[in-house]
Amino acid sequence: MKPLRLWLPVLACAVVLVAACARSDADLTTNVKAQLAADEVIKARPIDVETKDRVVTLTGQVQNGMERLRAAEIARATHGVDGVIDRLTIGPQSVPTSGSTSGGSR
Repeated sequence: MKPLRLWLPVLACAVVLVAACARSDADLTTNVKAQLAADEVIKARPIDVETKDRVVTLTGQVQNGMERLRAAEIARATHGVDGVIDRLTIGPQSVPTSGSTSGGSR
C-alpha cells in the first residue's frame, strides 16, 4: 500500500499537467486564424475556421489550388491540431478596377 501512496501524487500531477497543456477547440481556432492572417497571400482570403475535437474545418473561397493547399498546410502545422477538413472552394480571380466605367465620353 505504501508504494501506491507514493505514486498517487505523481499521477495526480501528471493529470493536471496534461489538462493544463491541452488546448481547447476555441484556442485552436484562434491560433489557426492568427496563422492564416499572418500569411501574406492567405490573409486576404475569406476563410472561416471551425474546430471540433481538435479537428479544424476550413470553409471559404481561395483563388487557386496553391492557396487552397497553403491554407490547409498552415492549419495542419498549427500546434495542437489533429486533423484538417478542407472545404475551401476555388473561385474566380477578382480583377482590379480603376474606378472608371467603360464606355465613351459624354
